[in-house]
Amino acid sequence: MFSKSEYRARIKRAQAMLGRLDALLVTKDANVRYFTGVESGRLVIWKTGAKFFLNEVYFGLAKNSPVAPTKQKKDLVKELVYSKRFRKVGIDDITLPAYNALELKFRKLLQPSDICIELRKIKSKGELAFLSKAGRIATGVARMIDESRVVNMSEFELAGLIEYEIRKAGSEVPPFGGGMLCMSGPNSAYPHAPVTGRKIKNGDLLILDFGAVVDGYHSDMTRTLEIGKVSKDRHNLNGFVDWLKDEAIDRIEIDGKISEVHDFITKEIKKKGHNFYHLSGHGIGLDVHEAPSVGPDEKDVFQSGMVFTIEPGIYTTKYGARSEDTIALAGKRKKILTI
Repeated sequence: MFSKSEYRARIKRAQAMLGRLDALLVTKDANVRYFTGVESGRLVIWKTGAKFFLNEVYFGLAKNSPVAPTKQKKDLVKELVYSKRFRKVGIDDITLPAYNALELKFRKLLQPSDICIELRKIKSKGELAFLSKAGRIATGVARMIDESRVVNMSEFELAGLIEYEIRKAGSEVPPFGGGMLCMSGPNSAYPHAPVTGRKIKNGDLLILDFGAVVDGYHSDMTRTLEIGKVSKDRHNLNGFVDWLKDEAIDRIEIDGKISEVHDFITKEIKKKGHNFYHLSGHGIGLDVHEAPSVGPDEKDVFQSGMVFTIEPGIYTTKYGARSEDTIALAGKRKKILTI
């Protein structure tokens, strides 16, 4: 949890970004937490004020919120919008069923807004501290994994062991909430295969993709382990993706185009005769996947305060390898948080 002054500064930045909007309706839990420290409720921000509607059972968690919570009741947000005579209300996130359930008059006032996305791209010193701690937890657990001891363990067993160690080390939730990725042998040929009961064998490439969460902030890392004596092709593939990740990180610089890093990774993989099937990375913070996207369509440049992953991977019909780290840009420094 951050100080009340930091949350207040975030709301002021949102107010300054409203432009032609009369107000911003914040509904996504992570975004509400970003402004108030509480991952629940609804927040309405306008140019001269803000109102925080929260279930009273959570009032005790709102001690650092710069906006004192008001007991949440049906239609209070709508009544506030009407009473203030707002005509254009930005909204951060809404599902189609929730949108369709709104009365037509209110629905017509809403329009999508990326204010929260843009604000959360740039992390404060306090956010960087939590992200760094999350990186240290995940890295510490990664160092505990002994390739020689995982033979004949099932993917379920190994994933459970790693998740246990991550929680024991101080992570609030298991990696990514829904659990880590643990893909061995032929399962490593898929970028995001589910964990299975397959036994890990000598000669396998084993992809482990996991992270930790500290005060809501995530880390994300992937390591591909060589179990026992692997074939030359497998060894070379694994070494190449490690090299490619390091080369891509070396090319990151403030004001450099993010898309160019993805282009570099894609071209290098194609030189090896393979296709690249996913993005080269993603922003990370209160969500494990957030802006910016390290991909071909990203228009942004690298900026101080951004935290993101770099994760090249190659997947053949029989096996695959991926390498991933979380990187923070602080001032002119580039720091790998999962090393």
